[in-house]
Amino acid sequence: LGPQPLLQATATGGAAVVVSRKRAGAATFKRITARVEGGNAETIEIVVRPKAKTPKLRLAAAEVVAGREDEVVAGLFGGVSVEGAGVVAVEAACERGPCAFLVPTHDGVEAVLAENSVRLRGLGPGIQRVLRNTSLIPGADVDGVDVAVLSVAEGNAVSRAFLLEAVNDAPTIDAGPLGEHLELPRRRVLLNGFVVSDMDDETLLLTLAAARGTLTMARAARRTLARWSAGEGDGQHSKLEARGAVEAWNSALSYVEYEPPADDVDDVVTLTAADATSSVTETVSISVTGAASCARRMVLEARRKFAAVVRPDAVGAAMEAKVVTEGSVVPLDFSLDAPCGRQARFVAVIAPESGRVRPADAVDLSFASFDDLAKGAMRIEAETVGALEKALGLLVYEPPQDFDGMVSMKVAVEATGGDATGVLETEWWFRIESRDDTPSVSVDFFDDTLIVDAVVARAGASMDVVAAEAASTTGPAFAKGAWTIEDEADFVTVAVEVTGDVALFLSVKEGCRRDVCGALHFGNGTRGGTSIAFAASPHDAMRALDALRVVAVADDCWRARDDAAADKARAGVLTVSVEDAGGQRATRTVQISARPPRPGALSVAASGGVVDVAEDGRALISGVSVAGGLGTADGCGDNENIEVQISARSGRVGSVGNFVGVVVDRVGSALRLRGPRKAVQGVLDSSLPSVATS
Repeated sequence: LGPQPLLQATATGGAAVVVSRKRAGAATFKRITARVEGGNAETIEIVVRPKAKTPKLRLAAAEVVAGREDEVVAGLFGGVSVEGAGVVAVEAACERGPCAFLVPTHDGVEAVLAENSVRLRGLGPGIQRVLRNTSLIPGADVDGVDVAVLSVAEGNAVSRAFLLEAVNDAPTIDAGPLGEHLELPRRRVLLNGFVVSDMDDETLLLTLAAARGTLTMARAARRTLARWSAGEGDGQHSKLEARGAVEAWNSALSYVEYEPPADDVDDVVTLTAADATSSVTETVSISVTGAASCARRMVLEARRKFAAVVRPDAVGAAMEAKVVTEGSVVPLDFSLDAPCGRQARFVAVIAPESGRVRPADAVDLSFASFDDLAKGAMRIEAETVGALEKALGLLVYEPPQDFDGMVSMKVAVEATGGDATGVLETEWWFRIESRDDTPSVSVDFFDDTLIVDAVVARAGASMDVVAAEAASTTGPAFAKGAWTIEDEADFVTVAVEVTGDVALFLSVKEGCRRDVCGALHFGNGTRGGTSIAFAASPHDAMRALDALRVVAVADDCWRARDDAAADKARAGVLTVSVEDAGGQRATRTVQISARPPRPGALSVAASGGVVDVAEDGRALISGVSVAGGLGTADGCGDNENIEVQISARSGRVGSVGNFVGVVVDRVGSALRLRGPRKAVQGVLDSSLPSVATS
């Protein structure tokens, strides 16, 4: 065990031992027996073994060993020496960790690897050779200074520091349940499964792309990403790309929808994650099941004369297409190519934004099914693509009335039941120009004649005042909404005129704004006619006519309508004219029947007063007059037959003399006067005797 080992001796039984060197490196054994005469005997065993020297490690001082994260550190224990005889046990460990040791194999040296350490057991020279060739493997994402410590059992320990330089780890992508290949139906599905990670960076640039399909992401998920772009605008070969936080991306990837290509069965989806220095890509192949679509192979084109008035975009129609005039009829003429198989059936829907699509007049529609839809649209069902193309050529388009500008028409063609299916959607634009149509005016009136009750002009009051007072208490001549004025112009000029055999007045005192009608009351007080005119929008003009009042003022003595033989209404005419800026005019007239004033209630008035008279004396009664009836107008109703009775509570009323045209008689104790109103009033104006009784 050594060139000159020391010897140690031990003895049992309390005997003293003297050790002398015999053979170097070998143990000696001696047994001594002592006897006592007449007594017992003791045996002493003496074993002499070589004394082993304590092992020791030596490591020359050195600079700090430099290394890089994720790289093997070689020569960490270069120059180490192991001093010791026999079997030696040495342990190597990292103070901070994590780490691992890469130990070469050597005959006679046993190596036991553990977490952050390794244990070596064997002869000293063999362990020394192993340690000098041992390398260190740093743990993932470890940087900075660490210390590797070598220690020997029952001996000393040495250490060596090493410095690790951090490196930027590449991001990683886990396809999760998506795997390497997917079989998907031919419909939009949720592409949920990608998970990205990066140990160094918090943000990554991710690009999710489909070779032929379409990728979309929910708007709520896109808000979590700093920058966003999607596809090339045509929906094919689209990609989603954004730079965002790793957590935000993993959340957003749960909302990615994938739509397979309509006319293909294979596709490839790739996800690329890139940080500042490196990138990684994960690829998933896709097989699409179900019938393919022929929508992308369908072609619908306008041809011949129809191609001159439509364009597939609004700008092209505004700049290049011919103008379609309001009121004209545009024949449709499309060519359709739809390679969807011989068994395919076709349905087309033609839906204009405004206006109407209908079959042309006097055409054979028996070969296909034509159905009218809401808002002027048309549906066609045909057995073959040729029949559908023929059916499209039998349609005509009627532009909307009173419209200037661009109008779109959508045409959708669906193929079903064939080798391939699909829907083709197109849009066509027309440039419409309206004509200056003649305005229209109409009134929804139950009777063709407007009945007006005349009012009586008061003595001393002008007809304007009387008409204004009557208009304030008279309702509108027509029901609300009775008048309808239509014109595409913003403003029209409205003229209202009344003429007739009686003084007629017009009033819009209520319901008409001043800025629309210009005044509140109109009238000239003559039988020659009254007219007003104002400019307003068609809507405001209708409001003004809804508030129109027509007032007839009686300025002479009409007979009461109670006298049927003499009750003659007087005729008039109301004329409403509407004129647009181009001078085109529309007129509506309404007949007016002005009836005589309604008679007022008859009443008797007296001036009153007290007359003193002795018993059996006589008093003259005066100041009694008859009011009301047809006498509401000065000079009217003089020949109206009336009857007046005068009686006294006590006493007797009599008359003085006879009066021409007045019949005087008695009814009980009352005096009755009958005759023309003027004659009766003459009797009342004279003094009537009255006899007082006690």
